[in-house]
Amino acid sequence: MQFSTDTQLRKWKPQDNSTRVRCGQKLFVWGFLNGRKIFQIRLDINGQTTWLDINDFPAISLSAAVEIAQCADSLLLQGQCSLESLQFGLANSRNAEELEGHFSGIEIGLQRTRETATFDDVYRQWYHTQKNANRWPEPASARRPITLYEMHT
Repeated sequence: MQFSTDTQLRKWKPQDNSTRVRCGQKLFVWGFLNGRKIFQIRLDINGQTTWLDINDFPAISLSAAVEIAQCADSLLLQGQCSLESLQFGLANSRNAEELEGHFSGIEIGLQRTRETATFDDVYRQWYHTQKNANRWPEPASARRPITLYEMHT
């Protein structure tokens, strides 16, 4: 059995709580006896199968889930994201465009924070540049800016 329309998916009644049915190449829907249906993507990474939740049905349509699954697979294959960041992106995306936006540089600040210079880094670099340029000829004058900075931070 494979679903190709929202109507088929809406009419489907799972037989138990562990029923997964294919909806696309790597897309499945997991059905529960209480009527809840969750889209999941199946990923094979380093010989291990991993299931990531996309979203509930009918919160997103089958066509949107297919697009999200294709986008997620291509992001992983291109190396633009890790499994953990993809899981975060899936939880915060309602369509493929939003998912791509998380990794295209629009919202990638979460991943690049280690590369961004902090105020402390910039201040200390400025201080050492000034000190090496003999901006303050007296030792007490040279100590004052860094002492005040460290005292107030």
